[in-house]
Amino acid sequence: MKVTSLGPVRAKLIRKGMIYSPAHGDLAFTVPLFDEFMIRAIPEFKP
Repeated sequence: MKVTSLGPVRAKLIRKGMIYSPAHGDLAFTVPLFDEFMIRAIPEFKP
């Protein structure tokens, strides 16, 4: 996926309240431990 195509996805997730940007270039989930849940739910995706 191209980096330029991620901007709209990022904006939608921020609007939905699922992520936020605590600092320039950083993203964080608004729900505690959601990142661990996603890794368990989608095991073929490893960050």
